[in-house]
Amino acid sequence: MALILRTLLGGLLLLGVPDVLQGQASGAAIRDNSFLVEEAYNQDRNVVQHIGTFTSSRNGAWAVNVTDEWPLGGVRNQVSVGLTLGEAGLGTQYGTLALNYRRQVFGAPDAAVIVSPRLSLLASLGSSSDRVPGLQANVPVTAVLSESFVSHWNLGATIGTGPTILNVGASVVWLTLPWMNFLVEGVFLGAAGQPPTYIVSPAVRWALNFGAVQVVPGVAIPLHFAQSGDNAVLLYLSIEHPFGPTDTQ
Repeated sequence: MALILRTLLGGLLLLGVPDVLQGQASGAAIRDNSFLVEEAYNQDRNVVQHIGTFTSSRNGAWAVNVTDEWPLGGVRNQVSVGLTLGEAGLGTQYGTLALNYRRQVFGAPDAAVIVSPRLSLLASLGSSSDRVPGLQANVPVTAVLSESFVSHWNLGATIGTGPTILNVGASVVWLTLPWMNFLVEGVFLGAAGQPPTYIVSPAVRWALNFGAVQVVPGVAIPLHFAQSGDNAVLLYLSIEHPFGPTDTQ
């Protein structure tokens, strides 16, 4: 179960690390770059985001996640591909390839409430006996609370890779400055007959804008309340840039 939860957490880091700032411009504010909870903002037309995370736990486990997110014609449809690689302790290696499609079904990019369900095909890169494809569904909801605070909510499940796993997430982002945000994320992972995992993760992210290119580094401290010794450090880096006209459609 621990390996499954680590793999799913890596997948959430990979899949749920969200999309991109709307409208790339010099000095643009951070719109979207969470670590554990998926935001509902889709990519703008002709804007791509490259994301990487590295997580290291006190017990020696680690995970590296990379993903690319691309719009399909406009902001309503988005595809992405991601890869998670890691070591879960005692030399146990794992890897997951994810192919994702997301549809923004409610709300424009600047709406107060946005809903963007996602469906993902997961393929294990472990031993041949572990190569069972799986499906993950997640429904992220973004709600603007005020000029200074935004909240994000997730509800999803993963099937086919072992026990069905339910994931629930919530976060609050404090838009402290246009170029720096503080956030707190919470995640619950549970499977029938297994002890649940609860994670609370304080984090900070900041933006470096170079014309139409935005670089967002970030640091988080995921605290595992159900598993002693599993507290971790998460390092985040996002680079996004246009590859054509970026007017929202």
